[in-house]
Amino acid sequence: MIRFIIKFLLALFIILCIVSTVDYLGDPANLFNRRNIELNAAKIISKGKHVTNLYNYNERLFQKYISELDPIGPNVLILGSSRTMLLGSDRFISTPVYNCCVSGASIEDFLAILYLYQQNKKLPKEVILGLDPWILNDNNNQSRYETLNHEYNKMISLLKFNNLFNDKINKTQSIKSKIKKIIFSDKIKAFFSPQYFRESIYFLILNDPNIYQTDRIFNQTITELQDGTIYYGTNYIYNGASKIDSLINNYIQGNKIYSLQNFTELSINNKYAFEMLIQYLIRQDIAITFFIPPYPKKVYKYFCENKNYNNVINAEKYFLEIASKYKIKTIGSYNPEILGLTDNDFYDGMHCNLQCIYKLVPAPL
Repeated sequence: MIRFIIKFLLALFIILCIVSTVDYLGDPANLFNRRNIELNAAKIISKGKHVTNLYNYNERLFQKYISELDPIGPNVLILGSSRTMLLGSDRFISTPVYNCCVSGASIEDFLAILYLYQQNKKLPKEVILGLDPWILNDNNNQSRYETLNHEYNKMISLLKFNNLFNDKINKTQSIKSKIKKIIFSDKIKAFFSPQYFRESIYFLILNDPNIYQTDRIFNQTITELQDGTIYYGTNYIYNGASKIDSLINNYIQGNKIYSLQNFTELSINNKYAFEMLIQYLIRQDIAITFFIPPYPKKVYKYFCENKNYNNVINAEKYFLEIASKYKIKTIGSYNPEILGLTDNDFYDGMHCNLQCIYKLVPAPL
C-alpha cells in the first residue's frame, strides 16, 4: 500500500512538473510577463510604427512606457475605454494625436494616465474624454487601474481632494486589495487547469507568441496603430458582422451587463473626482471635448425599460450638465437613434465600429 502511494505521488509530481513547465513556457495569458509585451510594443509605437499580434498584455503598463518613450508628447490626448479606442488621428486637424484608452477605463484611470503626462511635462493642448456610464458606478468592479496606483495617488494629491474623498479612497483600496488576492488565486487555478495546459501546448506549437511591427492597419490579430488606436483582428470583424444580432442579444442576457451591475446611484465621490479633473484641465488651459460612445438600439432600449439600468440614462444627463456648465463640446450619445445609427454600426453590444466613428465625426475636428 505504501509503495502504491509513493508511486502515485511520484506520478502526480511528474505530471504537475510537466504541466507547470508547459504552462510556463507557453503562458498564453502572459501570467509571468515573460514576453515583456508592454515595453517592446511601446518601443515600436514610439518609432512611429504599428504593432500587431497583441493579446493578454497590461494596457496600463503599456501606457506608462508610451508616456516615457514619446519624445514630445501629443497635442491631443484621448482618454477612455475600449468603446473609444477607434477614435484616432485621422479625425483631428491638430497633430500629433495619441489614444490612451484602456479596457474598462474608470475615473481612476483618467487621473492616473493624465498624471503620466503631467510628471513627464508632456501635457497636451486638448483632451478628449470618452465617457462610459460605469465611471459613475461605485460597483463597476474595475480595479485594473491599480497597475498605476502610484500615479493615481499622485494625481489625487495634485488635485488636493478633500478628506471625505480620501477616506473613501482608503476604504475602496482596502476592498480592492482583497479582490486582487482573489484574482491572484484565480490565476493560480487557471495556471493548473486542463484548458490552460491545452492553450499552452497550442502556443508552443504555434511558435508565434510575440508581437511584431507592421505597416498594415488590419491584421489577423489585434493591431495597435502608431496613434494608439486599436484595430481588431480581421477574423473578429468579419465573423462578428455576420452575427451582430446574436452578439447584441447576448450582451443584455443574464442581467449582468459589463460594469453596470448594482448601478444604484450616480457615485457622489466619482462625480466629485470627475469635476475636479475638469477644473484642473481648465486651469491648465487644456481644451476639453466629451465623447459619448453609443450603444446599439436594443441595448439602449433595455437601459430605458429596465429600472436596474436607468442610471445609464442619468449618467449621460449628468455629463451633459457638466458640459453645459463648463461650455465643453460634446460628441455622441448613448442613444443611437438620435445619431442615425443602426446595428451595422457596431461590432457587438457595446463597441461601435469604424463606420460609426466616421458618422459621429464626419470631418476632422
